[in-house]
Amino acid sequence: MKKLTTAALFGTMVFLSFITAVQGALLTDIINFFHPESSAQGLPVFLASVGGMVSLASTFFLIGRLPKFRLLEIGIMICCVFLCGVALAKTFFLFLSAWFAVGIGIGYMDALISSCIADLYTGKDATRTMCNLHTTAGISSMIAPIIYSALKSAGVQWNHLYYVISVFGLFMFAVMILVANKTLSSHTTETVHTENKMNFQETVSHLISGRFPFLLLAIFMHGIFLGGLNSWLTHYVSVTLNGKLGSIALSFLFFGVLISRFLFPFTGFDRTKYLSRAGFLAGIVFAAALPFSSDVVVCVAAALCALCFGAMIPCLLNEACADMPETTLLATTSMVLCLYLGQGLASPILGAFEKGAGLRYGMFFCSGIMILTSAVLSIKKVHGEIE
Repeated sequence: MKKLTTAALFGTMVFLSFITAVQGALLTDIINFFHPESSAQGLPVFLASVGGMVSLASTFFLIGRLPKFRLLEIGIMICCVFLCGVALAKTFFLFLSAWFAVGIGIGYMDALISSCIADLYTGKDATRTMCNLHTTAGISSMIAPIIYSALKSAGVQWNHLYYVISVFGLFMFAVMILVANKTLSSHTTETVHTENKMNFQETVSHLISGRFPFLLLAIFMHGIFLGGLNSWLTHYVSVTLNGKLGSIALSFLFFGVLISRFLFPFTGFDRTKYLSRAGFLAGIVFAAALPFSSDVVVCVAAALCALCFGAMIPCLLNEACADMPETTLLATTSMVLCLYLGQGLASPILGAFEKGAGLRYGMFFCSGIMILTSAVLSIKKVHGEIE
């Protein structure tokens, strides 16, 4: 059952990655179809993040009150239904509204997948499996833009791609129901557990204890950086630089993320040093490419940058869950909530740069934020507690 549950969780992560990757991959199509103002072009990603934050906030009240599998199934179905709404939208308002609803489902899935993995695995197995989980996300995010581009070249309308993703989600919904029923009937101890209910004071006490606030701040800033690239890198390469690699720019980024997450469990790197240095390296590498007006240079730099920072999210989630082994859903929910807040703020911020100083300066802003992420984790108190 443990292997079957793990496989189902990995499949759900693929579905989640296909949803998040489509936002940046189709941004130019969205702009050409709806013709929104420059400052409004990042609103789909922003509202999806807001929807995710709404669902994550509700999760604080659902901990211990609803089985994790059931909440995960709810998240999958919400995404399936409202992805169809995204495809059917004829006005930008309806398009944004549907993305807000999709974001609610994304939020549930994002927190619960990592929490379930943390329940199933501990110690070195937890680190390896969490990195493998996010490696799967990297693979999916890397190939998704290529798949979408190929389907469009084959004559599929850009908005019909949302139907394709929804069908895959329905399959995963059926798989999760099967896994949940088999788990209940097997009475195994190696399963996802229901956590104890907590009142408001207990929840706050967990969130402000020790180094946890610094972990939350670090993943928030990481979200700004990653959200900015995920939403605007394709547009930056294809429009700002007038390059030919725009359709696969995100694939360069996600390829670096993939390699980083795949290799990290085998490197033997000290996690303390990695978390406190990876952001510095990533920010510097990406910033060094921005003065050049070459799409090739920027795409290669995106891959190298991702190679540096790619394993930071699974490492941060592992640290959070290790701090709260008895309530991993609280740990992942709060961490993902801060990640989403950062991602949600990134898109309109870069949209403002596009309208004002220029998107190149927005990319420099992202680089600076990535450097600050490791700066927070380099604070002596946090560095010592992680160690």
